[in-house]
Amino acid sequence: GHAAVLAGLEGEIVKQTLAWNQKATQDENVGTIIYDVAMLERLEIKLRELRGDQYSASVVARKALETIGGNLRGLRQSEVPSILKTLVNAGLEAVGDLTEAGLEDTEFAAHDLLSAAHRSDDALDGVLREVIRKSAPYVRLTPAVADGGWTKGKYLIAVQGAGLRGGGPKANDPDPDHARIIESLARNQWNVGDGIRPVEDSTQLMLFQECGGFPLRALQGIAEMKDAYDQHRSEPNTPPLHISKDEVAECYPDIFPPRPELLERARLMQTVAIPLGFVTKRDFPSQNGNGKPNRQYAFLRRIVELGEGQPILVGRTIETVGLKLAGNTDLLAEIERAIGTAMETASGADKAKYAGQLHQHLAQQKDAIKASAPGIDPENAPAYQTERARVVAFMRKYGLANGGNEAGSGDMQQIGTETVALVN
Repeated sequence: GHAAVLAGLEGEIVKQTLAWNQKATQDENVGTIIYDVAMLERLEIKLRELRGDQYSASVVARKALETIGGNLRGLRQSEVPSILKTLVNAGLEAVGDLTEAGLEDTEFAAHDLLSAAHRSDDALDGVLREVIRKSAPYVRLTPAVADGGWTKGKYLIAVQGAGLRGGGPKANDPDPDHARIIESLARNQWNVGDGIRPVEDSTQLMLFQECGGFPLRALQGIAEMKDAYDQHRSEPNTPPLHISKDEVAECYPDIFPPRPELLERARLMQTVAIPLGFVTKRDFPSQNGNGKPNRQYAFLRRIVELGEGQPILVGRTIETVGLKLAGNTDLLAEIERAIGTAMETASGADKAKYAGQLHQHLAQQKDAIKASAPGIDPENAPAYQTERARVVAFMRKYGLANGGNEAGSGDMQQIGTETVALVN
């Protein structure tokens, strides 16, 4: 029975040792942990030099036995956990407090142990090179995006840094192991000039790398992901991809921005289609089944054969209309044709009516700017100037005379830098 109890104690020691080894070799961070046979051997040598006879298995065992009464005879199986704890505490006491300050007297800092474990510069450089590789951001970027708006060499922002006891290089470094680690980092093309900071925890040598300044469309594989996303959304009766509603996605710009000229075409239609009545708010079926109307902007597609219209949803907000049309060139072209045909075949009275609607739209834009920013002259606001320029270009293209109701026949009304006749 006594032999079985001792065997049980031995088994618990082995089990605890394996658990410690497993914990030590698992690293939850991106990088690696300094834990290998060479490192442990060097640590053991340093401990023996520092603690002398106190750091030996026999001394640890004797102190543990003294704690439990001097012998293991009569030890019961139920006492094995407490004996194991006693042995661990005796071992910790033998190791002692390894807290160190400064650089002059460190023996157990990470840089000391790393330098001691790899005595050749080539071996040390190789270990640090591998750590640097593993700590690099796991981001695969394309050299340049297809639209030409971003290139890796010009816009990518890369940041690297390190933290270790004592910080960066020193003119007269009191710790040769610390200086050796700094030199190895420099040989690995690390920024040791201002990229290393001191840290209090001497057990760690921390390396971190970050990168930013890149758009999502620069990520490798993002185009294929978008294709799969669009295909899923286009298929009927598929579950929604968004927590709220799929149409919420329409409120945000696409990962892949449209060409500037295409976006401007869409913004022009956003500017004129709503005030001219080609895009209006319509009630669509409820999305969640509560019976509440789902009111959104829609384009009324004329079905000539039936003499009726079919509302085509284009977005919940005014801004969404432009984004939607920029991403749907077929619908954009259809609205452009519908508006262009109506303008070209309009009578003089209809053109005056259309001009008046656009003039009223600009007046509403100014009122909105006054309400949101009372101290700003609306006509000097960039948003209004852009909107006005689109309206003026559209009116000039189709020869629309301003049909305001406040001016008499023959009066002139200035819109930006363009002058158009007001007729009743």
